Order: sequence, then structure tokens, then C-alpha cells
Amino acid sequence: MLKILHGTLVDHKVTNLAALPRIARSSCMKMLGVSIGNDFSVSQHVQRLVTSSAQVRYALRVLRTRGLDDAALQHVFRATVIAHLTYAASAWRGLTKASD
Repeated sequence: MLKILHGTLVDHKVTNLAALPRIARSSCMKMLGVSIGNDFSVSQHVQRLVTSSAQVRYALRVLRTRGLDDAALQHVFRATVIAHLTYAASAWRGLTKASD
């Protein structure tokens, strides 16, 4: 049922959250692989990028000790770390803070 409340069209079926008791609120939403907080913060996304980059760095170190040459290591680095860092960066880079 649609009503006008304070000059705004409101659908009470959608805005009544008490009618959905089993659905929990989340403080973060992930869209197309980018985590955005309810305050439009991308801190969690940046932290995941840092963690995954550190894991790839360790894997690259192991590959180097196993004899993989520098050119191949650079290809792996570009295919993993650079790809993850630049994916959808134009969408989330404006939401970063200095603390991120």
C-alpha cells in the first residue's frame, strides 16, 4: 500500500523491517567483488586486497625458490596482484580514506 508521508511516497510493505525478523542486517555489501560498507567505506575491500596480495607475494617467493625465471614471475604478478588491484578501481578509489 502506497502512502504519502511528509511529502514522500512510502511503501509500508518494504519499509517495515519488523515484518522480516529472520533477515539480519549487514554492515557491508559486496557488489561485483567490491565490498562497500554501509557508510560507503571500502576499508574492508582494501584490507582484503592487502591480504590477498601478501599471499600472492609469498607464493611468488616460493616459485622463485623453485626456479621460475623473472619474466614468468612478472607475468604471474601482473595476472594476479595488478589485476586484483585495478579491478573496478574506478568505482571504489574515490571512497578510500587515508587510513585505508
